[in-house]
Amino acid sequence: MYYITANNAQTFSYNNIAKDLGVDTTTIMNYIRYLKQAFLINILECYSTNIGKIIRTNKKLSVLDNGIKNSLLKRQTLDSQEEGKIVEGMVDFDIRLLSEKEGYDQYYYRYNKEEIDIILDRKIEVVLIEVKYVNNIKEEKIINIKKFIKNNKDRKIGKTSYGIVITKDIYQKQEDLYYIPYWLFNV
Repeated sequence: MYYITANNAQTFSYNNIAKDLGVDTTTIMNYIRYLKQAFLINILECYSTNIGKIIRTNKKLSVLDNGIKNSLLKRQTLDSQEEGKIVEGMVDFDIRLLSEKEGYDQYYYRYNKEEIDIILDRKIEVVLIEVKYVNNIKEEKIINIKKFIKNNKDRKIGKTSYGIVITKDIYQKQEDLYYIPYWLFNV
């Protein structure tokens, strides 16, 4: 669990973890599956309409219990970057609960080093969710979500008409993006 915590919200492969820890890949796969079933971690596959690409691309692991994460990493204080990671983990947990309840699929998206934190596939459309837990969001930090919307607005499969940016206190609609403070998103 410490290894996963130290590499929180990073992409991974089962083989690399097994190699790093000197353990059999099947054992690692089983342990990670147990941690996911216990809602301690979440595993996100990389979004694509091509199933082969989903299978081949590394997955993203995130720790859902921030108390365990901070305890294992022996964190006494948090800076603003760590606050953002904690909120991203809490949003990930909230969306995982919604996905389980409604039968949706949850992904992340990465293309050319640009990432979207969460893609919620609602079967009829996909909803993009980006966590930016600050009050001053620079345009270059959300260009990836705007590009994705523009490129996928008219698709039959994977249609995207809007995105959500989780912020600290910003509450507004700007073009196809809804900026929502985490305290309101989590109601």
